[in-house]
Amino acid sequence: MRKHRRWWIILTLACFSLAWSGCSSSEELSSSDAESTQEDGAFTRVDKEESIIPETEEPVEIEVVEDEPAAEPQNVPVQTPAGTPETVEHEVENVAPTQPAAAPKTGAMMWSVQLGAFKNESGAFQLVEELKKKFNQPVYKRYDAVTGYYKVTLGSYQSRDDAAAFKLDVQSNGYPDAFTVQVAR
Repeated sequence: MRKHRRWWIILTLACFSLAWSGCSSSEELSSSDAESTQEDGAFTRVDKEESIIPETEEPVEIEVVEDEPAAEPQNVPVQTPAGTPETVEHEVENVAPTQPAAAPKTGAMMWSVQLGAFKNESGAFQLVEELKKKFNQPVYKRYDAVTGYYKVTLGSYQSRDDAAAFKLDVQSNGYPDAFTVQVAR
């Protein structure tokens, strides 16, 4: 029993002595070592007080530009008499907003404006109630099993242009992150 205890003590002391004397990687580099390491392409130490971004005396002017939704040309395949498809580009005009569809058809697609996506259903319900008070439009809450989010949309439009026009109205009424989506009815 005493032999095992002696070996244990010797082994423990040897480990401690190696740990205390063998670690030199945490030592700071002298200035000559730092310069040679810099030339080798290795990283050098940067003190927290040292600024790496140059300070300027003049203020920098930043221009904020808001993106306007531009009408995108749509590519539509057209059959030619020879039977080879040909792509024709044409521009889509912005149309004044129309009333949403009265009764949605089952299985059809509609355009709507999405205002939120929530992990918990209570957050989605809160937004639904808020939107019902602010807008005279149908409000939809649906669960997306792919993402795991409850998505809240507002309005039901046949065309993307009508939904885009309504989106601008929604954004001007306090929901700047609103965007158009196409969803099943």
